[in-house]
Amino acid sequence: LTGLREALADPRLILEMRDAIKKNIGKYIQVDFLSNIITANGVEIYNKPAIEDAVKSVADAIKSALDAKIAGIKSTAEKFRDAFGLAFGVFGKDEQSVFSVEVVIGKLKRILAASKGFADNIKKLRDAGADQSVISQLIALGPASGNIAAKGLLASPSGLKQYLGLNSQLYATGAQVGAQQAVTGDATYEINLNGTSVKASDIIREIRLLEKKTGRKYLLGN
Repeated sequence: LTGLREALADPRLILEMRDAIKKNIGKYIQVDFLSNIITANGVEIYNKPAIEDAVKSVADAIKSALDAKIAGIKSTAEKFRDAFGLAFGVFGKDEQSVFSVEVVIGKLKRILAASKGFADNIKKLRDAGADQSVISQLIALGPASGNIAAKGLLASPSGLKQYLGLNSQLYATGAQVGAQQAVTGDATYEINLNGTSVKASDIIREIRLLEKKTGRKYLLGN
């Protein structure tokens, strides 16, 4: 429509030419003001409801992703908060037990001090090449123990590099074993993938081609 407006404003057009364009434009472009839809030669070129639906879908997807992230953050925060509870201040059993709030407060202070900088240390480990599995293990250890382990890894760059390398190799070994397990037995049986019958021997051949292409081994033996 912007192009049409510019065309009508072209100084080279005489009055009769402009009138001819305006008179015949309705034969090609139709505007449905009730539905907010514009068609050209019968083809829909603008549909406000469809655009709004598309925008809403994107917005909903973003909101869902953010909600999931927020839920994860909240879950981790709650786990850290509950890592040391009131039960640690209770001594004895049943009616003979006693409670010391001073013990709980002292323990919480020590945990808080030990966990200081945990988030920064995790970021440093990510920057050093630690993947999500390593980060998840540290978080699972809790605020104090996890941070102590993170500090230990960061204190030895060579040790961290070696650990990450060994961890990666162990994953690769697991992948090899899993691949071998998937093709164990008669390599002529068929597997149904998305409605298509595929022979296990074909899968093995494709894995071999991938090994040649990447230079990595996924299958054990020959």
